[in-house]
Amino acid sequence: MNNPISKIRLSNPAHLLATGFGSGLSPIIPGTMVRLRLSRFIC
Repeated sequence: MNNPISKIRLSNPAHLLATGFGSGLSPIIPGTMVRLRLSRFIC
């Protein structure tokens, strides 16, 4: 069985944006990591 994460290439701008600039690939609480990362840009 193939791991879909292994197909993600952060050199691809669409993949980079979709993963929250790589924050969504965190093995621990990925959604929270994206939220913390993006909150710096919003505020």
